[in-house]
Amino acid sequence: MASIPALAAAAALAAAAPPGGTEPALPAVTVTARAQPAAPQVPASVTVLEADTIRRAGPQVDVSEVLARVPGVVAANRGNYAQDLQLSVRGYGSRATFGVRGVRLSVNGIPATAPDGQGQLANAALASADRIEVVRGPLAALHGNGGGAIKVGVDPGAQAPGGRVLAFADGDLWRAGAVLRGASASGGWLVDAGRFDTDGFRPQSAARRDVLDAIGAWTLGPGLRVSATANLLDSPFAQDPLGLTPAQFVADPDSTALQALAFDTRKGTRQAQAGLSASIGTADGQGGSASIYGGRREVRQFLAVPVAAQAAPTSGGGVIDLARGYGGAELRGWRAFAPGGLPLRLVAGLDLERLDEDRRGYENFVGSTVGVRGRLRRDEDNHITRIDALLQAEFEPAPGWLATTGLRHNRLRFASDDGFVAPGNPDDSGARRFTANVPAAGVRWSPSGPWSLHAAIARGFETPTANELAYRADGSAGFNLDLRPSRSLQREIGLRFDEGATRIEAALFRDDATDEIAVARAQGGRSAFRNAGSARRRGIELSLVQALADDWVLSLAWTRLDARFTSGAPACGRPPCPPGAQPVVAGNRLPAVPLHFGFAELRWTPTPDWEASLEMRGAGARFADDANAARAPGYVDASLGASRRFRVGPGTLELRLRVDNFADSRYVASLIVNDANGRVFEPAPGRRVLFGVGFDW
Repeated sequence: MASIPALAAAAALAAAAPPGGTEPALPAVTVTARAQPAAPQVPASVTVLEADTIRRAGPQVDVSEVLARVPGVVAANRGNYAQDLQLSVRGYGSRATFGVRGVRLSVNGIPATAPDGQGQLANAALASADRIEVVRGPLAALHGNGGGAIKVGVDPGAQAPGGRVLAFADGDLWRAGAVLRGASASGGWLVDAGRFDTDGFRPQSAARRDVLDAIGAWTLGPGLRVSATANLLDSPFAQDPLGLTPAQFVADPDSTALQALAFDTRKGTRQAQAGLSASIGTADGQGGSASIYGGRREVRQFLAVPVAAQAAPTSGGGVIDLARGYGGAELRGWRAFAPGGLPLRLVAGLDLERLDEDRRGYENFVGSTVGVRGRLRRDEDNHITRIDALLQAEFEPAPGWLATTGLRHNRLRFASDDGFVAPGNPDDSGARRFTANVPAAGVRWSPSGPWSLHAAIARGFETPTANELAYRADGSAGFNLDLRPSRSLQREIGLRFDEGATRIEAALFRDDATDEIAVARAQGGRSAFRNAGSARRRGIELSLVQALADDWVLSLAWTRLDARFTSGAPACGRPPCPPGAQPVVAGNRLPAVPLHFGFAELRWTPTPDWEASLEMRGAGARFADDANAARAPGYVDASLGASRRFRVGPGTLELRLRVDNFADSRYVASLIVNDANGRVFEPAPGRRVLFGVGFDW
């Protein structure tokens, strides 16, 4: 798990090292992005996106704007802000129907992933973020429960005092915000406030979101650094247009499901969190860090569950009302040695996380009126506790070589107390415990010159989420006691070339997973899950940044990912199968994962004040279900951008124009995997013309 202490620890160690130091310094496996050169220092595939890249990508509403340029990552804006973006790393997380699943997330050092592996990035303030770091491959397993890691953050101590105001608008969207930065001799602070508002390009897709970030970092003494962060998210409404069936998409990709209009499907979210950390490092390579954080998240969501489906005694209704209190702590200690003259660094850590959830379910009708909260149908208290212990060793066995080994011990406990017991709806209380040892190892070879090579291997461990444990696959009442974690063996080899005008990165990888978690049945607004055999993910990632001339830069990213089931599972264990049960067939592709996807950008900067760019992004065909029955065709989307800067008094005025999807292509942006109603396609908007203005001082 990445955190502010990890960033502070790196800074403390760097500051503590004496000139020509007596102990060789080694980079930590928990990679950070305080500087662009940090990325290649570990045996992993790591991409760091800097502030300028984030700003150019769009109105800075969500990370899908910029993550398309990272190989191995599929990040699709659903155009549905009630469900967050669809995000996967090397195929992990692709089947999530809402939020982000299977990828470890953090924002300014506070986990944006719950202990069970379900997360979201709506609270990331991108206007002030100075880095987005994406870790792929085996060593991502050391970050926790997931198949990859994405960290969004900012270091206020590294920024000069000043500020920025910005505004973006197109026909149905506007975004405005302000960033203020301050500094003193001991550190700095930053406040970022922004509002996003859209009417949506489809009926029933309007949304509003307010985000406030406050961050400070101070050095209080030799090697001692303290950081604090607070974040507020308020999204009072985010309408849900639902997906479209393939036939509806062909007929009108800008349409909305009638059920969404009838039930006024929508979601409201409030979240507040804060964190505090401290770290200390000494000149002899010893140090430690500690952090604590806590928060509360409230969600109320109205679904389109048919009234008739809620007649079943076990129905949880069509309105979700939940409140989550969460918190955690992270401890780290490190020590540098040089036995036999060979640099060695040991890191030990302990992560503690707790989530307490009050979940209620209500009918979404009163009498003949639908889309309103009705009778209580679900009342439960859920508790998730995660305790991870980490031990890492980093050493240089020979000049130019860096070896990393690590072991993460995971312990998770899920417990549910059912307070709604009625005739036909028995007590669904239950508890599950999961434990795993996750070993990882990697080696990097950097001969003199611009080349480096690396190889890594790790065991992966992905637990079911609380939602996936809620219902049994056979349709009976009770906690899903049969669902097991998915486990994987991940391998990777990669290379990096970085010499002035040319940067090349490439990786070959293969992951073999057992006990893949898949939908067993979906009916009446409820999805039940099971383990569906094994799966294989193998592929190649390539990226290139090439300066073609003094004022032209070409950026490319391409991925070929063959992700498919290698063994199948019948629709149910014992016929007759419950309604909605779905089989898994060996050889079928994993849903929502294209075989090919890529990004290209040609950027022209004739002067420091002028810039223009052409972007293209595309993907091959994807399937929307485990049966591979619904297929979304591939697409290519092209965008144009231009900006002009003017010196105005003590500051800089920037005007920006961006035309997304300028060819007005109509394609499927994302998929609702295994939707029981067949509404599996979420369309991309047509041509959009976005105007932006910003002022920096």
